[in-house]
This record gives sequence, structure tokens and C-alpha cells, in this order.
Amino acid sequence: MDAEIIVVGSGASAVHAAQTLVEEGREVLMLDVGVAARDDVPAPPLETFCNLRKRDADQHGYILGPRFESLSWGPTKAGAQVTPARRYMLARVGELTPLRSENFVPFESLAHGGLGVGWGAGSFCFTEQELSAAGLDPQAIAHSYATVAARIGVSRPDDSLIDECASAIGQFEEPLRPSRCIADLLGRFQRRRQRLTKRGFKVGRTPLAMLSRDRGARRAHAYREMEFYCDEERSVYRPWMTLDELQRMPRFRYQRGVLVECFENLHDQVVVSARSAGDRQPLQFRSKRLVLCAGVLGTARIFLRSNPEIRELPLLCNPYSYVPTLAWRNLGREVEERQLSLAQLSVLYDPDGTGANVSMASAYTYRSLMLFRLIKEAPLDLAYSRRLFQFLQSALVIFGVHHPDGFDGGRSLRLANGGRGLEVDFHYSAAQEARSKTRDRAFRKLIRALGCIPLASLKPAAGASIHYGGALAVSEHQDPRRTQQSGRLWGAPNVYVADGSLLGYLPAKGVTLTLMAIGDRVARHVARSLG
Repeated sequence: MDAEIIVVGSGASAVHAAQTLVEEGREVLMLDVGVAARDDVPAPPLETFCNLRKRDADQHGYILGPRFESLSWGPTKAGAQVTPARRYMLARVGELTPLRSENFVPFESLAHGGLGVGWGAGSFCFTEQELSAAGLDPQAIAHSYATVAARIGVSRPDDSLIDECASAIGQFEEPLRPSRCIADLLGRFQRRRQRLTKRGFKVGRTPLAMLSRDRGARRAHAYREMEFYCDEERSVYRPWMTLDELQRMPRFRYQRGVLVECFENLHDQVVVSARSAGDRQPLQFRSKRLVLCAGVLGTARIFLRSNPEIRELPLLCNPYSYVPTLAWRNLGREVEERQLSLAQLSVLYDPDGTGANVSMASAYTYRSLMLFRLIKEAPLDLAYSRRLFQFLQSALVIFGVHHPDGFDGGRSLRLANGGRGLEVDFHYSAAQEARSKTRDRAFRKLIRALGCIPLASLKPAAGASIHYGGALAVSEHQDPRRTQQSGRLWGAPNVYVADGSLLGYLPAKGVTLTLMAIGDRVARHVARSLG
């Protein structure tokens, strides 16, 4: 037996499942491709973004990349906003886990730390209504929310968002300090609060996995606006930080360079078949329990290869659009030296007033992601656009708008390329498309009420939201394509799923904190199953 428990993947749900199992006294082997961070991208000095732009002669190395790979022309592709220091999170995906689709453009990662390498740190609890609709036990997940939040540190949102976004978090970090531009928007909402609340809107500061005071090797956030470029101070949480801690524990082993392909569930053990990510040589591992945390698409590949009689699985993905805007009262104002580049403001829209079908928008200032990425989208020549956007940068605010998703429309995952990859067909229903358009219009009205002028409403291809679910959703009824409340597969009692695959409904809020909570909760069931 290679291990008591094997965990596949090293992303948000995987590391918290592994931590809980180790804390329960279990021996864990984590199998992961584990693409490492690039060593050719220099770490920026510990200075503010403004100072580095003014004074650092070597800034092109970490802003554009050693080979200027951040510069691109032509159509905007998946990963276009990823900075050089984060680009490794997308490496080898097309080679090792190919995906074919004409209407679905997802993000996947084989990195050390998974997609959490580029996570925006938004930390939202789902409400009881949302958890029940997703098929999860609200009381059990509430306990896991509190456990995970205590591990990573979550900043306090405004009181107006506590019940809908952070009700299960027991102890908070100090709330973030909004930039001057975002503070203006919050002030305008407060002055119009009664009228906008009647229309179904709530607005407040975003809960973020970010420290306001030192904690061990992690430092309090210094508002340097470099969150997308470096993690030297570790103030913003990333899953690889938990993985680093686990590797110092005697009951935990991490084996990178392993691409898991399939499993065989036997009476008292699981046989895991894999290949070396380097030379593609076959590998085999045995354990008493297997926990799949490879992300919705990765877990679907492994499951379908292990169950050839099952031809396809469903898929959920939040409808998503983004709205670049001008907070016109900030035009021409002096640029702030210290601010935050992560989401600073969240907007919840609940037109029904039931809490069961809420849409959400997050607001970002854009400066540190570099204006050249926006200039290429402008319908003007390059020279004029550059001068214009320099003047506009103090007033630019980007709103990312997400809508909930349920099994409404035609979606399917199936194996392709002889079982090596996936083929995805993804369509939202006409009713859902119409509902999203109606809500997008309501958000644009709200954005104007907050003092911003929408410049456009851009809708990327399905998959761009990076929020996925539903492939192996929880069910009370025995079905080999579904899971039990514990995360255990109905058709394979020694195999558990602990990622977004369990979600039979996908709320609009950021899903990462919930993925961590699922990892913790499923791990407790796994530990109990071993006696």
C-alpha cells in the first residue's frame, strides 16, 4: 500500500482536504503534476507599483516578461490578463490535458497550487438557500467555512454583506482600506441606500483572504498594488502556502510530476493509474481511499476514463460579462501611491428578494494590470489611445458581473482524443440568456447611480468566469454518475470527490472559499470512514 489516502491535485480544495486529514492523524500522499513557478521572471523589489513604474530600470522583466510574452495582438485569448509571474499556472495544460470545444473556453491549471496561484482572493460564503440548492448540508459546510477562514484569514466585509457573504466566518481580519475612487462609490451608495436597496441591490467592501496583521511567516498587507506580480510577503493567501506547510509534516508526502489518469475501486483499496508528466512512463499507486480534487474538468477526465460505460457528464459555469467604466469625478485627480489591485467592492443583486437566485458584481481599479491590455480593445489608433488612457487611468473601474447557473440548457463533457482529453458542448438556454441580459441592464443602471459611466459591456465566451461545477453533483439517489453528501461516489465507495464537481447549483459569488470548505468537509468523512 503506497498510502492510507491519496489526494489528487494541489489546488484550493486539495490542500485543505489534505490538511484536515493530516490533523485527523491520517497519512496522505498528494499526487500532482505540480508545474513549478518560473525562475526566469525576476521578483520585483518590495516597493509600491507607482514607485517601481517611475524608478525601476528592470521593470520590464516582471511586467512584460523576459521574452515580452505579456505583449500580444490579435483577439484576446484565455489568460491574456495573467502576468508573467503567474503564467506558469497555465503551462502544459494544452499538452497534458487537451480540451476541444467550439463554445467553451475554460481555465485549467496543472501548477503547484492549482488555479489558486492566480486567485483574486474573494472569500464568499454561500447562503443556506444556495447551499441547499447546490445539494450541500448548510450546517456542515458552515462549520468548515469557519475552519478554513481561521486558517487563511479573511477581511471583514461591510455589515450590509455579512449575512449574504460571510455569515459563517467567526473571526475576521480588519476590513480592507478602499482606494479613494472606490470609497467615492461606496459613499454614493450610502446616500442612495434606501432607493437602491428597494431595487434589490446591496453594496459593500469585498471579503478577501488577506491579512491586516502579521501571522507567522505571512505579513500584513502593505497596499503596494503588486498582488498580481508577487507573493513575497504572503499577505494574500494562496493554496501553495498551505502545501508548503504540509510538506514539513511527517504524515504528508507530495509527489509532483504525476498525471493521474484513472482509478479502479476494489473491495478494500483503490488502484490509481498515472503517468509521469515528464517521460510519460506508466505509474501505479494503491491506497485505502482516493480523494479527487483535480478541478471539475480534471476530475471529470479521471472519472470518465475509470468508468467507460458512462459516456458523458453535465457541467455548470456562471454566465459572465465585464463592464469597463469611468468614475468621472476622479478624472484628472492625482494618482494614489498606495492602494489595492484586488476586488474592493461587491454588489449583490436579488430582484426576487428570496436570496436563492442572486447575481453579483465585483469592482476593480485597473492600474497595475497595465493599460496596454485595454488600449488594444479601444476603437482608436494606438498613439491616441495611449494618451487618452493615461488621462483616464485614475478614473477607470472594471465591474465583473456573474450570474448563477443551474442545469438549464445543453451542456456535456465527454472524452476525446482517445481518452486523453475532453470535448465540451456548452449552451445556456434561451431563458437563461434573456435573464442574464435583463440583469446586466440592471447592473449598468446601478453603475450609473454609483457615479460611473459604462463604456461597454463585454461578454467573453462561456468558461471565462473560471467558476465551474456540477459534473458529479450530490444526489440522495444511487446513481454511478453522482456523489453522496459525504462526497463519496455512489459507484465507487472508496473514492471521494472534494471539488466543485459536487455543486448541483452554482451561485454567482466567488466559489473558492466554498471549495476549501468542501475539501475540509469531505476529508472529515474520509477520516471517519477509516474508523
